[in-house]
Amino acid sequence: MTDEEIQGLARETGLTPEAFRERYTRGLATGETALGERENGSCVLHGGTRGCLVYSARPRQCISYPFWRTVVASPERWQAEARNCPGIGQGALRTPAEIASFAEQDGTLSSHRARKPRGSRQGGEGPAQ
Repeated sequence: MTDEEIQGLARETGLTPEAFRERYTRGLATGETALGERENGSCVLHGGTRGCLVYSARPRQCISYPFWRTVVASPERWQAEARNCPGIGQGALRTPAEIASFAEQDGTLSSHRARKPRGSRQGGEGPAQ
């Protein structure tokens, strides 16, 4: 997640950025920050039947889901994800160009690794997770 995304989510939840980080995020081994998950793997900001609790401020990784490069990598991977996400197959159809654009800039660590030049080191500021 970017600092800007954390600031927006903090405003949406009525927390300071520091309090939001402490309550809702986790650090990655790369030094970057990601939203936390519940024990079942669901997002800490998803309210079950209420859906996303911060929809208007959701980060890029949420905006681009389910069109993450790891999910659209194969029909089998897409079907596996669909078994865990009741929203897949619902809503407006997307064109191949739209899906490719989402996957290219999906905000996940896998897309960051795909864009990162070999041998480069990660700095303190990174793309969204």
